[in-house]
Amino acid sequence: MNLLSVARKNITKLIAYGFLFASITISAIEQQAFYQEARQSIHFSHLKTDSELAHPTVLALAQDSQGFIWIATQAGLTKYNGTHSKHYLEDPSDPNSLSDNEIWSLYSDSEGRLWIGSDSGIHLYAPDTDSFVNFTDEPFNLAEGSFRAIKEDMKGNVWFVGQSTGLVKFDVATSKFLRISKKPEKENSISS
Repeated sequence: MNLLSVARKNITKLIAYGFLFASITISAIEQQAFYQEARQSIHFSHLKTDSELAHPTVLALAQDSQGFIWIATQAGLTKYNGTHSKHYLEDPSDPNSLSDNEIWSLYSDSEGRLWIGSDSGIHLYAPDTDSFVNFTDEPFNLAEGSFRAIKEDMKGNVWFVGQSTGLVKFDVATSKFLRISKKPEKENSISS
């Protein structure tokens, strides 16, 4: 190789490294500007446990289709709109209140429904009346379920995991609950 071709290669490398260094520098400056702007525009606040939360022990969080943050606690449910909180508690004289204050799980499904799992069953929030439908007693047979997890499958069915009731499916096609047993010889069962 002659001296001129070596010089061209070195100049080409130098230019490439220069562009690389410039792009990294510009990227770092852009990131710094983004984070500076984020620090100025994102504000965190803490909810006061004595007035804004139903209880200081939080067991689950969910955001519903309207943007409300729902906070499940050991002693009730809190709906937070970003500035104000509303508590939902068991009221034995009101059949449309929660039937239990110990809320373990929350899930906002693809249809915008908020499902709640508690020690005494499954609850569905009714936003038009700001109340709850409680699936605990007959014919649902879901009382004392202690429902700890809720998920939705690809067909829109909602699945609940109960500590003592096991696996429960809400079939959207029939609008019925189906308990899944661990008895392989029975229909609607799972193997162990």
